[in-house]
Amino acid sequence: MRFPIRNVSAALLLACSLVIGANAKVAGEEPSLAEQGRAALARHAWGEAHEKLTEADAQGDLSPGELDAYAEAAWWNGRLEQAIELRERAYAAATRADHSDVAAMVAIKLARDNIYRSSDTLSGAWLRRAERLLDGVAESGSHGWLG
Repeated sequence: MRFPIRNVSAALLLACSLVIGANAKVAGEEPSLAEQGRAALARHAWGEAHEKLTEADAQGDLSPGELDAYAEAAWWNGRLEQAIELRERAYAAATRADHSDVAAMVAIKLARDNIYRSSDTLSGAWLRRAERLLDGVAESGSHGWLG
């Protein structure tokens, strides 16, 4: 099965949604709002993804990865300020959960987002955070984004 993938984020979200979807079918359960949002994001249904993830966020705590997916949906819907706020929440949740790999990638995305709003100082600060998180860690995709 081949899918047109426009970027790495979409590819990762698609892979996650396929696994989540397969797990939901095995368990015979309706996918959660967060899972539905991730699946919509993977299909590039930006409005639907934003709607589902907004509902999921209103119902309770989203995981760091789900908050980042929500931020991605906001970003693709032209809501840069909301995307930044959501990524800051994702970063805080990832650091609290000791998920430094997720925190580093979110910090890199925050650096990019702050460039889009012409905030070079904040962008540099987020890149330095990502570098500190990745210092001494086995090389990963996040290192490539910093390079």
